[in-house]
Amino acid sequence: MKENQKPSPKKKAARAAKKRARVAKKQASHQKPNLLRDRLKKLKDSGPELGIEQLVNRANRIVKNNPGLFQGDSDGRVAEEITKRNIRNYQNREMISAPSRDGKKAVYGFTHLLQLLAIRRGLALGNRGRQLKTMVDGLGEKQLMQLLFADSQTKPAKQKSADEPTASGPWIRVTIVPGLELHAARGFTVPAGPGKKELMQRFGAALREVRKIRKELSARFAQNNAKGKKA
Repeated sequence: MKENQKPSPKKKAARAAKKRARVAKKQASHQKPNLLRDRLKKLKDSGPELGIEQLVNRANRIVKNNPGLFQGDSDGRVAEEITKRNIRNYQNREMISAPSRDGKKAVYGFTHLLQLLAIRRGLALGNRGRQLKTMVDGLGEKQLMQLLFADSQTKPAKQKSADEPTASGPWIRVTIVPGLELHAARGFTVPAGPGKKELMQRFGAALREVRKIRKELSARFAQNNAKGKKA
């Protein structure tokens, strides 16, 4: 049997270099989100007014420079660059707010960029379709920032069962029936006594409002389709 030989100084140096590289890579992965957060805050202060091409370029640059946030456990669709077509599709699905107008030119701002990045973050975490829309729907800038930098462990990568609560940034989400989710802030407590009765009344009123909005949206969609056919 050959005696165990000690690694040569050259091999020791190579192993040490690999270890330093791993440590540096790990530290960089923690520093990048903080760096991006600072840059986004500065960008907000500048009050950007972007055309759709500028919005696409800015978002793609951020996604490319932060693969840990936007290309984590994604599929091929997430690896693709963001396009103007993506943005128009998200607008039609009401996942991105409508832009303001300067004559015929569409103008996008900081909130639009955050919405786009939050969508890409959601895709990287495995969210799709209705689940993705629900995750970003109605969020303000502060909530979008929280969602953008939320740890991947707080996000559902797969569709959960109807009675299994999930966390999405600062919100707890519970599917009541397919197509209907209840969102509650983490600090929310269910009231007792008269407060509970009032809460149920408000919940019923909210369902009626949903029914009303759905009818209005369906009518608007039909009207837009009719105009498109005439054009």
